[in-house]
Amino acid sequence: MDDMNGMVPAARLEHVRFSYDNGVTWVLDGIDLTIRSGERLCLVGPNGSGKSTLARLIAGLAAPDGGDVTLLGHHVFDGETASANPSEYRNARHGIGTVFQNPEDQIVTTIVEDDVAFGPENLGVARDDIGGRIDESLQSVDMAGFRHADPTRMSGGQQQRIAIAGMLAMDPRMLVLDEPTAMLDPDARIEVMRILDMLQRRGTTIVLVTHHHDETMHADRVLRIDGGLLTQVEADRDAIAAKQVIARSHADATDAAGSTESAAEEPGGSTAAASPAQPTKSGQPVKPASTKSDASSIPPTGSASDAIAVSGLSYRYDDGDAPVFENLSLRVAEGEIVALMGSNGAGKTTLARLPVRLGPPVRRIDHRGRIAGRVVETRETASRTHPKRTRGPAAQRRLCHAASGASAVR
Repeated sequence: MDDMNGMVPAARLEHVRFSYDNGVTWVLDGIDLTIRSGERLCLVGPNGSGKSTLARLIAGLAAPDGGDVTLLGHHVFDGETASANPSEYRNARHGIGTVFQNPEDQIVTTIVEDDVAFGPENLGVARDDIGGRIDESLQSVDMAGFRHADPTRMSGGQQQRIAIAGMLAMDPRMLVLDEPTAMLDPDARIEVMRILDMLQRRGTTIVLVTHHHDETMHADRVLRIDGGLLTQVEADRDAIAAKQVIARSHADATDAAGSTESAAEEPGGSTAAASPAQPTKSGQPVKPASTKSDASSIPPTGSASDAIAVSGLSYRYDDGDAPVFENLSLRVAEGEIVALMGSNGAGKTTLARLPVRLGPPVRRIDHRGRIAGRVVETRETASRTHPKRTRGPAAQRRLCHAASGASAVR
């Protein structure tokens, strides 16, 4: 059945039900939804409301317990017989791309061009055409200069763009994105939205699951899911635009302040001292006088009451890489709550992992201090390297878009 514009809908769900506990409770309960071809649809709602479940049904990654589902003209699930049609699911998935919340879930190789080529190869795209798709997809996400780079060494924002490029190279008619900006900083979020704007102009059907109201601004429809049911909501575009301007102003002011502090810092290494903002009598926080401290001001072993006290911390991923941070000092008292902020790729996760030694294999770590009352002084060179990542759970998720029986050739 065609929609009101005479085009085959990108997706149609009728009386769809879905349960994780054999019908004791229903995550989705009688969902009726038609997604027009070329439409940009946003799904919002509280955690656990069923947004991701509905997105997986629309992407053809899961089958319902009841109801009818048609994807890109393929009747994949028949409500009368309560059965899935595997061949129709495979045919539909050829035209559907999916981007997940964590970009690392979709990075399957250690070379960008191989990762982007992974999907088209499994779809049986002619090898002569794959190179052009890689070029076009990387240019679309402003990552053309990283064709031979290792995506496992990139920031979250860069990895998400590579994941999107991998989907674009498959030339999907519909793109389903499940909170793709949840792990990104504001600038990276804006970049992902720019890519979606470009795809929308091309006529790609977009289904976006999001918790960020500003990401609904360019949507044709915004649907809220809660209690297993869908309701349409109107996006207040004027209010969203105003919030974006305010957020951008705050970000610019923060960047400017950071630049001023960096310019004033003497060469020879940076330090960071965790210092929470102190509230005024009015209850409003004020910025600490300085978040910088000389490494020598922090005793090399800290005090017994410090959960973490580190000085002279340097970290790089490989001998040829620039340091993620160098000569950094940090003290965290027991019971203190410290927030680490910065852009994607700034080293937040790396710094957070180091105290408990959960970081990825590295070539060099230099640090001295006290962690949980234990004196630590280390200068080490690790011989381990990142293993080449091949087909695993992430690769299987990518393969779900490929033809049945296709296998990766590496």
